[in-house]
Amino acid sequence: MTSPSDQNHETQRAGESTPPGEHRHTTVHGLAVLLWTVLFGLGLTTAVDAMGLKYVQGVIWPTDLHTYGLRPPSGDLDVAVLGSSRASFGLTPAVMDACLEGRLDRPTRTVNLARVFGTGHTMRPIYRDLLHVDPPKVLLLAVAPEALDDTNPKMASSITGTASVSDIPRELAEARELGEGLAALRPVVRGAETLAFFLAGRHTEEARLQWIMNHHGGGQWCDGSEACDHQNDDLSRVMGRRWEEAVRTVLSSVRLQHFGEYVAGEGRVHEAMLDVIDEARADGAQVAIVVMPLHEAFAVEIPEAVRKSFAAALDRLAEEHNVPVYRPDVRRWAGDKRSWIDPDHLARSASLDLSRAVCRDVVHPLLTGEPVRASRKLRPSRQRLRRAEPR
Repeated sequence: MTSPSDQNHETQRAGESTPPGEHRHTTVHGLAVLLWTVLFGLGLTTAVDAMGLKYVQGVIWPTDLHTYGLRPPSGDLDVAVLGSSRASFGLTPAVMDACLEGRLDRPTRTVNLARVFGTGHTMRPIYRDLLHVDPPKVLLLAVAPEALDDTNPKMASSITGTASVSDIPRELAEARELGEGLAALRPVVRGAETLAFFLAGRHTEEARLQWIMNHHGGGQWCDGSEACDHQNDDLSRVMGRRWEEAVRTVLSSVRLQHFGEYVAGEGRVHEAMLDVIDEARADGAQVAIVVMPLHEAFAVEIPEAVRKSFAAALDRLAEEHNVPVYRPDVRRWAGDKRSWIDPDHLARSASLDLSRAVCRDVVHPLLTGEPVRASRKLRPSRQRLRRAEPR
């Protein structure tokens, strides 16, 4: 009977008898398979993006970028909004259009292309992918402190959701930690995932979002039809549950998870936002920044140093790059729980107020060549918007 030690000696002798060329051949073959797999993944992602499927995803939230990308360029886009989910809840295209049409005496078209966890880094690819070919007359960059944070803890998610094959070298060079480095390589596999979602039809299951994008310009709230009323009612029913969830999982960790480290006014997020501003202006658009409000329960958790750094970064953007910054005075409902669906997302009534104020104080002046008005206290909206036909 052969002992274990004898078997080990036999295995070693067999390995020693293998010609060195066989080892090299196996290594080269393995590397070749890996290389071809990577090239296939990159080629598939490039093809998927070229077919306009880049923004097909398993969960289409907070807005349907894919549906917007299917629209042919029309040259009639008046306003586009870029930002995070706060912008999706806070700036409602249907409300802004009703306001603008009454002031300009012509039909207008506004779209909200906000994306969850959106920062300046996220805005750059979305502008290039979806707005550069059909630029708006006015581009609104809706921001809060996280949107300018170069150390945003959700940076890996931003890279994963928006990076293209051509972005890999830059994202790898700028990665701050392993998660961001892995996210930079996501285009290697994203094409296969996107194609699978597309073939499975997952993106068509959220018909509500497609309908809102096609007929009301995106965003979470809409106005002007009975269908919108039903949509708003359905969303409003989850307010209590969202508040409870936010108190349990968000408010208790805001300082650590959102602002454990904070850098604004420099770095890749800052440079990306400058790129958006420069490219939009080169395309003929006027650019303004809107500071999104936060409920006082959330705002009080933001460290004072972060608030000062955020304000200073906005002041530099305004002064050095001639970008108007609009800070709405929302003290009337900053602490009113009924005006919020959770501590950092506006409910329908407050969104209507804010959208009309931005129309009145920012967008309308920019479209008519007037200076943007200073921020002022929002007035409550008492008059129901007129019924609007789908655009």
